[in-house]
Amino acid sequence: DIPLFELVFGVTAEEILFRIVPLAIALRLWGTRSLTVITLLTSSIIFGVLHGGVINIFIQGIGGLIWGIFFIKYSQPSRQLILSS
Repeated sequence: DIPLFELVFGVTAEEILFRIVPLAIALRLWGTRSLTVITLLTSSIIFGVLHGGVINIFIQGIGGLIWGIFFIKYSQPSRQLILSS
C-alpha cells in the first residue's frame, strides 16, 4: 500500500514539474497562446510517455492536457498574458 502522503506528494510534484513550471516559463518567455499551447502539448506527451509508453500519451497525457488547459484558463497571471496577446 502507498501511504496517503506519498500519493498526494507524488501527484502534486508531477503537476508542478509537468504542468505548472513549463506553462509558467512559456507564459513568461513568450506570452502567446500558440507557443503556450505547444508547450502544453509537449509536456503532456512527455508526461504520458514517462508513465509507460506511447499508449499512455492517450491515457495520462490527455488528462494532463485537460489540467493544463484549466491552468491556462483560470490562472490569473496566465489569463492576463493570453488575453492581452
